[in-house]
Amino acid sequence: GKSDRLVRPLMARAGRAGIPAVHIDVPLEAVDIDQELRGALVSELQFDDNAELAEAVESSPSFATAVHQLMDRGALVVIDEFQRLLGADSHPIEPLGAQLEKLARRPFEGGCIWLVANRAPEAIWTEPFYTCQLDAPAEEVAVRIILENIPTDHHEDRFPASRRTEVVRRLGANPRVLRLLGYLLRTYDLDELLGPPGDLPPAMPFAPVLVEDVERSLLAKAEEGVSDGAHRLLVNLSVVQDWVEWDLVEAIGGPDAVKDWTRELRDRYLLEVRGGRYRVHPVVRETHGVRLRDDNQAWKSANRTAGEWFARQLFAAAKSRPSAARLAIATSRARSHLVEAEATDVLANALRAAKEFIEALYGWAGRRAVTAVERDARISLLEVYLE
Repeated sequence: GKSDRLVRPLMARAGRAGIPAVHIDVPLEAVDIDQELRGALVSELQFDDNAELAEAVESSPSFATAVHQLMDRGALVVIDEFQRLLGADSHPIEPLGAQLEKLARRPFEGGCIWLVANRAPEAIWTEPFYTCQLDAPAEEVAVRIILENIPTDHHEDRFPASRRTEVVRRLGANPRVLRLLGYLLRTYDLDELLGPPGDLPPAMPFAPVLVEDVERSLLAKAEEGVSDGAHRLLVNLSVVQDWVEWDLVEAIGGPDAVKDWTRELRDRYLLEVRGGRYRVHPVVRETHGVRLRDDNQAWKSANRTAGEWFARQLFAAAKSRPSAARLAIATSRARSHLVEAEATDVLANALRAAKEFIEALYGWAGRRAVTAVERDARISLLEVYLE
C-alpha cells in the first residue's frame, strides 16, 4: 500500500503547492541502470510538460547529478521499488549508493528525495536519511477502504459488521486487496469470495504469502466475465514488466476497441494506471505470464509486438537524435522482448540503426556493469549486435 497511502498523496500535495515532482520506478533487467534511471526522469518530466527540468536532466552526466540538479531547483524526486537496487547485503549498488548518501548529507538547499522500498536498506547506510516504516492502516481505516466501493445503503448486507475485523485481518489490511474486495462485494456475496466466517486471525502483521493467496483468488473472480477482447489485451500486456505509455497499449490491443477494453480492465482493478501510464496488476501479470509461456507462439507474438514498438525508437535515432538516456530505455526493452520473441534479426537491425549510440554507451569507454543482471543483459545485447 506504499504507493496508494504515501506516494500518490505526496505527489498530489506537491502539485497543489506548485512544487515540481517526479515519480519513477527502478527498472527490472536494466542494460545500463544509470542511463535508464536518468531516462525515466526525462520521460516523466517531458510527460508532465516540464521541458526546462527535462533538459537539465538530459544534460546531466549521471543519474545522481540529475537528481542533485532537480533538488537544487526545489523538486521532489521519488524513487520507487528501490529494493531493486539493493544487493544481498541490503546495501545499494555502487557507485549509486555512495552518490545518494552524499546527496543525503549535503547542506539543505531545497528539494527532497524519497526512496520507497518493500525491504529495508542496510542500517548504517541509511543514517543520513530520515527513515520510516509504513505500518498497516488502522482497522477502522481499512474497513472504510472496503466500504468506499459499496453503496451506502448496502454497507451492512454486503459487508456485515460482525465480519469486518476478521476480514481486515485476513487481508493483512493491504489497501490494494481491500479496494479489490470492495469492488467485488458489489456483485458477489462475502461468503462466496472468502468463505464462511472463521476463527478471528491474530492481529497484524499477517503472513504476506497468505494475503497474496487471497488476493490471487479475488483477482480470478474479478476476471470472470471479462470480454474476449479485454482478456486478450490483458494476457498480451502481461509480457511487459514496467509501466508503459498508451501508444504501446494501443499497439498491443489494436486501435479499434482498445479504449473500451482498457476501461473494462481498469474498472475491475486488473489494469493499473499511474500518471497516464499503464501496468497489468503484478499478481495477474505473474499468473498470465506463466500461462502464456506455455503457448510458445502466443508468447513470441506478444513479445515481438512489444519489442518492435521499442525498436522503432532505435530505427528513428539517426534522424530524431533522442537523448542517450531515453534511448537506453528503448534499447533495454527492445532487447528483452525481441530475445524472448526469438526475433534477434529485428533487434540486430535496430541496434545497427543506432550504431553510434550503442558503441558510445556499451563500448570500451562506456560505463561498466555493476550487477550480474546488468552484465548478463549487456552480454546478450552485444552478442546480437556483433553477429
